[in-house]
Amino acid sequence: MPNSCSVIKKKMNTNKCFFRKERFKDKRAVSPVIGEILMVAIVVVLAVGIAAFVSRIGTSARAPQACLYIVSADKSDNKVVIENQGGLDGIVFSETKCVWTPDVGTSGTTEDGGTLVKDAGSAELGSTTVFESGEFANLEKSVTLTVGNTAKLVIIHVPSGKLISRGTITVVA
Repeated sequence: MPNSCSVIKKKMNTNKCFFRKERFKDKRAVSPVIGEILMVAIVVVLAVGIAAFVSRIGTSARAPQACLYIVSADKSDNKVVIENQGGLDGIVFSETKCVWTPDVGTSGTTEDGGTLVKDAGSAELGSTTVFESGEFANLEKSVTLTVGNTAKLVIIHVPSGKLISRGTITVVA
């Protein structure tokens, strides 16, 4: 029984085996079409990765940079006074959340202090919506003030969810 090469030789009237030569003539490992598809896929994956990275950088909110100091927590006035001692940014009052811990010695009972509001004593200064350097603010809501207790105030920037300031003070009469 003749092999396929001998049949091809006879038909083509040649001594060369056409079947073997044609089969291994192109020694490239990947066809050009497959190579193009792979290159396009790699470029698309890289573009999506870079776009995802850049979009996270651009949209991440950051907390305002300010130095806040708890000036007083006075039981007789029933208010907590905070001073903005400077920093890079003003703080938008409506973008704050205040968490008050009336006694840091107990098991972490906290109260909602609302937002920061401009102190009545500094109303003539600047904006009523932004807490600027040198101004004073109070808590929007009343909180428990027990004379002699060490209390803690945490101020959070709501859009970013990040801490603006944290401090402790001893409540006075």
